Amino acid sequence: MPIVSINKFFTESKAYFIAINKYQSESINDLESPLHDADALKQVLKESHGFSVYDIHDTIASPKQNTGNNLSLSPNSADILHFLSSIDANENSRVIIYFA
Repeated sequence: MPIVSINKFFTESKAYFIAINKYQSESINDLESPLHDADALKQVLKESHGFSVYDIHDTIASPKQNTGNNLSLSPNSADILHFLSSIDANENSRVIIYFA
């Protein structure tokens, strides 16, 4: 039986990441692994599966701040809504939304 690539069924593959380690509320303990877990998954999706990846931290970072995994950036609900609203996909898109 011939090998069939799943990629031929999709016009694009996109992954959207929201990973939060630190919280503004003192009633919620900070976490250690969400950003590291997201980075590992991003790498696999890009290198092995041809995904374009988008990170909320890149979206909310100002030009003066580092983009990427800046632990001082804590997206609020408006940032998350804006990021999710920016998802651009069609019926032939493969989309992953990762929230940790």
